[in-house]
Amino acid sequence: MVGFYTLDAGAFHDIRILFPNVGDTLIPNVSSVFLGNRLTGKTPVFFVVENGNTLNRDAAWFNDAAAGRNGFWLFLKRPEEPDAAPVLEQGEIVWQKNGETVEQATPADSGTPAPVPVWQSNSGRIHVVKGRVFHSFGYGLHPEMNPDASHRFLLAPQEENASVALNFLTDAAHPEKPEITLNLQIGERNFQALTRNRIVNAALPVPDQTISSATVRIPDEFEDTLYLDGFEGQKSLPAVGTVFSIETAGNVLTLTGEGTPAVYEALLSCVKIRTEASAPAKSPVSVTYQTASGEIVQSGESDILSDSVLPVPFLTGLPSVKQPAAVKPLTEGLFTPAEPQDELPSFLMRPVAAAVEPEQKPQLKGGAKTALVTGGAHKIGAEVARVLAAKGYNVIVHCHTAAADAARLVEELRRTYQVKAAYFRADFASYDETTDLVESVTKTYGAPDLLVSCATVAAAGENPQGWDECSAVNARAPFILLRSFAKALPKGKNGCFLAVFPRPADELSVNAFSLSGIGGLIEMAARTLRDNVRVNGVDFPEKIGDADAVRRVADAVCFMAQTPVVSGQVLHLDAEKRK
Repeated sequence: MVGFYTLDAGAFHDIRILFPNVGDTLIPNVSSVFLGNRLTGKTPVFFVVENGNTLNRDAAWFNDAAAGRNGFWLFLKRPEEPDAAPVLEQGEIVWQKNGETVEQATPADSGTPAPVPVWQSNSGRIHVVKGRVFHSFGYGLHPEMNPDASHRFLLAPQEENASVALNFLTDAAHPEKPEITLNLQIGERNFQALTRNRIVNAALPVPDQTISSATVRIPDEFEDTLYLDGFEGQKSLPAVGTVFSIETAGNVLTLTGEGTPAVYEALLSCVKIRTEASAPAKSPVSVTYQTASGEIVQSGESDILSDSVLPVPFLTGLPSVKQPAAVKPLTEGLFTPAEPQDELPSFLMRPVAAAVEPEQKPQLKGGAKTALVTGGAHKIGAEVARVLAAKGYNVIVHCHTAAADAARLVEELRRTYQVKAAYFRADFASYDETTDLVESVTKTYGAPDLLVSCATVAAAGENPQGWDECSAVNARAPFILLRSFAKALPKGKNGCFLAVFPRPADELSVNAFSLSGIGGLIEMAARTLRDNVRVNGVDFPEKIGDADAVRRVADAVCFMAQTPVVSGQVLHLDAEKRK
């Protein structure tokens, strides 16, 4: 199983699975994958899970995880307690053993020993991936990320085919003899963006002995400068038990600290040239190594071009491993074949649509409020979820049968508004499921700050089933949800409840009767819960009309949620927008 992630200040982001099953998805050593620009300018690090498909494919969650739907990937630091399992509790991941919490889970970073990959489903469950994980990042700087020193997963640029080779090594002493090679053809423009301005494309060999320092120089007449990509502004960099100092002075960059050739190869792969060259050019580059046997100088030329005219690269930190002309066939047992894969993951088959920019993109902080929106999978509930997310709320979407719609909405909220989102299922025709909803949400994510009740039904006719359904969903559910919400709020915390419902028609019908009690509930509860819960409502004409009218309802909900001096009121919306 092969995947990738991006690194930002040492943190893992954008984790995806590229190939759930390498054994059958690709022909080992010869297949190519045409990615082009489909990774939308990301800078991924690749990882491989040994026998990942075989060990995980029978799990119910794996198909969703492999396709990247209905949840998201995380890397966690390993727990100190053996055999502990991750669980979502009060909105935070904890490690539990025998039902007891033993420690708080911590996100992994680029220096974490053997990070644990987990899949968090939208339903709030955490699943640990089985299999040893090897990362293409950090072999020189952070070898502790990988299970052992003999297995490596390295990247090597292939100029002839404008591609990148992913080499899985079982003998680190012989990088020219990988067990498996996968070729990712990225296109000429991406390849040029990948290699230009990096000194590694000058093909400067690293001495095969312990190094105490390396000084990189470029000519100073063109005002080009050197910097360490990903570590700019830092004066030091801890790696493999040594703190390396970083000194930059325009056209000279010096790295100091005792390290192996692999360490310096990894460090130098991050050295870039900042240039204003408006057309492709060559820059002389020299690296002076200080070793026990004396000073060693290597010289060459690097391709340069201003970043302002380069396409955005999506790979970084490539070691200068020479690619062999031929490699061994797939080792039996390393990746065990499974059932054939009919197609690649969907995000590789088509360009990823650009996210819609919200009106105000929030900066999510730990203190962000959480909203639970019932009936939130479609129509008015879904639009309410979007408007609240645009205002910075974390959103929990409730649904009954529309789980697929809820999952898509959750992904949209995360991608577009950069908030946390999840969904829960509950049938409000069931007393037990209605009663359990707020308790389950609170146990998993903590008590919500806002509960928006949007779930209503309309009976098709005057019959026992219609009466039962309307009474349960339109009358009983708002009452139970409100009471459960008030009980779930911690001492000293205030909340807001909003009922959003169609205005009862002037008729004697089961629909009108079941909806008419919501106004009375709002008035009564506002008095009873006045110390810690604001209770309001928004009603709208039974025939709501177009998308603009739906958006006006959602905007009204947001207005009432953010108006702290109003309680016990129902805001009546017109059918048409007033001029």
